Amino acid sequence: AHRTLWPSICSNLRDAVRLAHRRSISAPRAALATHPPPPWPASLVQAAGEPCVAFCRSTSVLCSAAAAATAAYLLGQRFRWRIPAALPTGTARTSLWKSGGDLLATAAGTAPVASLSSLVVVLLFLARLLTLSFRLIYRATTVPESILKKRKTLESIKADREAKRLVLKQKRAEKRKVVFKRAEQYVKEYRQLERAEIRSRRVAKEGGNFYLEPEAKVAVVIRIRGINGVDPKTKKILRLLRLRQIHNATFVRLNRATIKMLRLVEPYVTYGYPNLKTVRELVYKRGFAKVNKQRVPITDNSVIEEKLGKHGIICVEDLIHEIYTCGPHFKQANKFLWAFKLSSPKGGYKKKTIHFVEGGDAGNREKYINKFVQRMI
Repeated sequence: AHRTLWPSICSNLRDAVRLAHRRSISAPRAALATHPPPPWPASLVQAAGEPCVAFCRSTSVLCSAAAAATAAYLLGQRFRWRIPAALPTGTARTSLWKSGGDLLATAAGTAPVASLSSLVVVLLFLARLLTLSFRLIYRATTVPESILKKRKTLESIKADREAKRLVLKQKRAEKRKVVFKRAEQYVKEYRQLERAEIRSRRVAKEGGNFYLEPEAKVAVVIRIRGINGVDPKTKKILRLLRLRQIHNATFVRLNRATIKMLRLVEPYVTYGYPNLKTVRELVYKRGFAKVNKQRVPITDNSVIEEKLGKHGIICVEDLIHEIYTCGPHFKQANKFLWAFKLSSPKGGYKKKTIHFVEGGDAGNREKYINKFVQRMI
């Protein structure tokens, strides 16, 4: 029997030594570093051998074989955690086989061995289970190269993404400071203009004169009639003003040409001179941008900066200031805005077919356009 089983024992032992050698050289030591070792005793022989010896002294040969197998399994489980965490790479193989040899000698010397074949069975069980334990160790701690490359690539991508996010966060923080300072400056400018006008009115009243307000530079134009019965010339002017639908509104710079155009289309539109509140609410509540010939909502200052940043307009407050004051880049700012789509006025119209001064709705309303716009927003 031992001549038949001895080649199998040698083959199993050879496989175990080869796996242990491969494990000690090529396997990554930090593969299980994230798993802390369980609280076992320091000595492996004491942890796995003593229960085996106590069990073998009172049992038969078959039981001693089972005990040896159990000890081998415990030994493998022990080293599955202890090799990468506690033992040096060079001495891991020597210590393992020394402990395994001591365990085998203890189990074989204390068990009531009836024949040589029983001892061979014990050796066979122990060698086989040690081989399985080493295979478990190797498979549990060896990571394929493709997975390592993938991890490295993902880590580099994550690091680049985090770096870009931090740079973008810093840029946004700096830009918010600039936008806030500009808004403060605009508020101060608007207050100064308002106080200057009030002061001029008081001076004129004290001197017994009348204060003549400066001519408006910007008008807001709203289309109040549809497409039925529109002659070609009027239709062309309405298209130039970007008023293609009823209740559309746009800002228009007032000059000699635009005033003539507005007079020609007075029966179809109403217009007037907006104040700061009207301009701000139109942009904030009904404002859409024209990006690549598409109607895009203004949800972020980056939409404005991308198109008007080269003109020094980087936020909504810059856009409002440029339109309200009719700045040097009014044309680009107004072209950037899509025509406002307003609702029907609350309370309805009086009469669209006659002029405002006659009790209707069409034509120039001057400052009274602000109340009309508030009813339509």
